[in-house]
Amino acid sequence: MDLLCFSYTKLAMCQMELGRCEQAIENLLVALNWAERGEGDLELVLRSLASCCEKLKRWSDALEYYERLSNTSKEQGFIYEKVCLIHKELGHQMEFHKFLKQALAEYKKENNERKISELNNIARTNGIGEVTL
Repeated sequence: MDLLCFSYTKLAMCQMELGRCEQAIENLLVALNWAERGEGDLELVLRSLASCCEKLKRWSDALEYYERLSNTSKEQGFIYEKVCLIHKELGHQMEFHKFLKQALAEYKKENNERKISELNNIARTNGIGEVTL
């Protein structure tokens, strides 16, 4: 990882820990420029940007970063789960249900019973009931 990209990313992660997500986003956007050129950990930068946006309830920005992350990450279940939960926050029932099913399918491939159970509990509390694949 390029030293400057690493430094901006590390600084942003410290700011996130301190609850300074606006400042963290500024530094992550600088790191993103390097990471997109292959000079840093693109997955870490995108995941951190999405997380900060979630904390600030900047849902559309968080969705954008998770969408970009889905092109680089092998953790599709995690991404679908995050996107599902954002759509739940926005009251988008159809999208919530669509990404819930996708997250469950990915977690099923991984045999991740804990995440399957957690997501089915979320589905039940949102009036969907347990989702079968």
